[in-house]
Amino acid sequence: MAENSQSIYDTPTIPAEKESFTLDIPENADFVRITASSAHLREQSNTKSSILQTLNHGDLLIKLKSVKGWVKVQALDSGEIGYVFGGLLK
Repeated sequence: MAENSQSIYDTPTIPAEKESFTLDIPENADFVRITASSAHLREQSNTKSSILQTLNHGDLLIKLKSVKGWVKVQALDSGEIGYVFGGLLK
């Protein structure tokens, strides 16, 4: 057997668990959903900004504010705050 190959007897790699967090949702929070097949949560409100997370169709987000066609949101699954293009949300 080659030096780098795995056998069926090797111990499988277990993926790391997501870090837990607490998310405080205000009573009057506005929610939006991703309507595209996927969308990028970005650090700033432009397409050249770093991607913080890839979001999937139907993901629910807390809407924080609107900024020139972009929406500042907080992802419920990660707590990450960033911007999504408004045309990808409903």
